[in-house]
Amino acid sequence: MDNIAEGFDRFSRSEFKQALVIARGSNAEVRSQLYRAKDRHWINAEESTQLLKATSGLGIKIHNLIQHLQHSDYKEKPTNKPLGDIKEALVPYDSEQSYNIPPEFIALFNSNDSNA
Repeated sequence: MDNIAEGFDRFSRSEFKQALVIARGSNAEVRSQLYRAKDRHWINAEESTQLLKATSGLGIKIHNLIQHLQHSDYKEKPTNKPLGDIKEALVPYDSEQSYNIPPEFIALFNSNDSNA
């Protein structure tokens, strides 16, 4: 996901495509690690099958996005527009408000944190 986000924010189709290729490779690495986890009995066969199916589906989606990008009219992001001023965050970064986190998630996180 991070590779795709980084590539999407680049200014050319070729950079975006390269980031998608890297994301596809990272997805393949995850599949490899799933096989290793199954072989070492860290996950069971059912979990392995479910996760391998999900990563295979994701690989197909990334591949299809690469194909779409190659055949689209998209060339590059417009760079003649000013990016605007960078403003300081209105809320401190370490504040729960700065991320707009739902209260039920914060409660769940805090309860799991106290069990650690």
